[in-house]
Amino acid sequence: MINPSITLLFITTLFINLLCTGQENWDKEKGLLKLKEEVTYWNKDSTTIRSIGHFNSASFSGLGKRVGMWKFYDEIGNIEEITNYYIGKKHGPSIYFYPSGKKKFEAFFFLGIQDSIFKAYYPSGKLAEKGNYAGIPASF
Repeated sequence: MINPSITLLFITTLFINLLCTGQENWDKEKGLLKLKEEVTYWNKDSTTIRSIGHFNSASFSGLGKRVGMWKFYDEIGNIEEITNYYIGKKHGPSIYFYPSGKKKFEAFFFLGIQDSIFKAYYPSGKLAEKGNYAGIPASF
């Protein structure tokens, strides 16, 4: 018998892959929703990037919600986080980094709720902890 957790992880991973790869091929000029790249900066000269990602937008309402992959950087330009979004909520894999660039945490989200596996690492890069989330909101 197949483990339901593995089946859910497989289906979620397949959906995320389709979602993430499909966004790269969207025609940005057709339909009501369009992707708009957003780059924010730490300084007024616009030389140190704070975040890069896309918003979906409609011509009548401006910026919408975060979609696809977003990258976040610290004030000196080191990557801090790479997270996927869908409808403005964390959805799919998220990776957090130490200032050294080594992984700090790996986690998966389903519409903003931490779900399935997570891993935590020591600053050396060695695995510190590994576990699973049931995907149940904290309010339950």
